[in-house]
Amino acid sequence: MTRQPSQKTGTVHHIKERKTMAKIQKHDYLMKVSNNEDGWNTIKEMRANAKECGSSYRLVLRGSKPKTPWGNRPSIPLDEAQEIRIYIRPKANVSYENPRAYDGVYDGLVQRNRDLMDELQRVNDRNYELRTRIEKSNRHTFSEEHENYELRKDIKRIKSEMIDTLSYLQTKWGE
Repeated sequence: MTRQPSQKTGTVHHIKERKTMAKIQKHDYLMKVSNNEDGWNTIKEMRANAKECGSSYRLVLRGSKPKTPWGNRPSIPLDEAQEIRIYIRPKANVSYENPRAYDGVYDGLVQRNRDLMDELQRVNDRNYELRTRIEKSNRHTFSEEHENYELRKDIKRIKSEMIDTLSYLQTKWGE
């Protein structure tokens, strides 16, 4: 509700108007009919119309306002009720989806799943191939490093022996 400049807020009229706008439905039944011949004729007519148009809903009847004091119960047997509440509920065996809306979708999903599984297998094969290459290169690198270490160790030993030999020769011949 938009307020125009000339309207006053907070008056009794506006408060009642807001309450009626915000009124929350208390019951979920469609309507009440009297538990007499006219009420039952209304129910029969409603059921006939629903059946005629092939409705996917059914009418559910509940009694209310007991003829004799009955206590606090949500539903009264129809033969003991003064009024009958009429509820509309979906039929249990009705599917609300368009059955042709999914034609071919399942087959498409199965094919998509197969394609994805094939792609996953190709990726796993490629992953295995790359891991194998890395392991081979690591082993090769390790063996080369080990070989280089041995060569450096031999070179150091030879160098040390040459220095020892040179110093021996210098001391013996350098005199």
